[in-house]
Amino acid sequence: NVGRILIHPDNNNILYAATSEGIYMTTNAGDTWDHLYTCKGNDMEFHPTDPLIIYVATRNEGITKIHRSIDGGASWQPGKLSVMGWRTEIAVSPDQPDWVYALAANYMDGLEGIYLSKNFGSTFDVLLDGSDTANNILTGACVPNTILGGQGSYDLCITVNPANAEEVMIGGINLWKSYDAGQSWEITSMWTGTCENTVQTVHADHHWLEFQYDSLNLFNCNDGGIYFSEDFGETWTDLTNGLFINQIYRISNAQSVYNESLFGTQDNGTRHWTGTEFYQIGGGDGTDCLINKSDPDKQYFTNNGTLMKFTTDHWATTRNFSVTNDSAGSWFKAI
Repeated sequence: NVGRILIHPDNNNILYAATSEGIYMTTNAGDTWDHLYTCKGNDMEFHPTDPLIIYVATRNEGITKIHRSIDGGASWQPGKLSVMGWRTEIAVSPDQPDWVYALAANYMDGLEGIYLSKNFGSTFDVLLDGSDTANNILTGACVPNTILGGQGSYDLCITVNPANAEEVMIGGINLWKSYDAGQSWEITSMWTGTCENTVQTVHADHHWLEFQYDSLNLFNCNDGGIYFSEDFGETWTDLTNGLFINQIYRISNAQSVYNESLFGTQDNGTRHWTGTEFYQIGGGDGTDCLINKSDPDKQYFTNNGTLMKFTTDHWATTRNFSVTNDSAGSWFKAI
């Protein structure tokens, strides 16, 4: 697995790759690669003004760590940050080039902690301690709470304003931001609802946050697509419409009429195609689906977990159905 690729800021023939087998480097634009260091790298950043300094974060080693090189990858200093958990993501800002933020997820997929180094990764101070479950901002809730867990092994990201290093944003199920270098945090998007009209609804499961080059425009990639903000997450614009990027688990086509289908999609529910439009008829992960071969008014779908629905009137009304002794842990149900 390749977790991150960096292009050298002064020579675009030089690239570094953080992979599940270690750190690799090419000096000829990828024709050949040299193995520099063994680790399970999932994120990596240059020091903003000195590309000889490189930080790499690791995952799934029992302990998630940040390692540092100060000589362009020739040698590495292990464990500059070392905590129990699944993975760590890192972020830097040209505004404070010696600062390094780190976001770590614990083994329950909740918050292990948010950290900051002000001496280019030599030492780290905790900003938000995940061992206090009241600080867990990786759940799907509007406020930090004592709910254990989250989805940190799957969705986790962090970015820092390139013009103001005190403005940092993290992503998990929702998005959270800080204006004071991580001393306090506020939610800036909600996966369902609006937290009593205080934030916008933005699709869940955030995987990447990136400021546009030479700009304060912020882009967010999540399981619903691509979103964009010009005001550090106060408002978001969905840029996804028209992009053919849904992951489709199953398709069922009507056999007795033309141009009608059901689609079960990853994290984007079940979609009903009627020949002119898509309609969303189910949420979560849409899994299997079926249109009755002789009567297209009768249709069925399942999603992750135990939910199963059907209609006998072309989705004018719906009903749930269940299987005796069904397992709540079952992810994918075939019909």
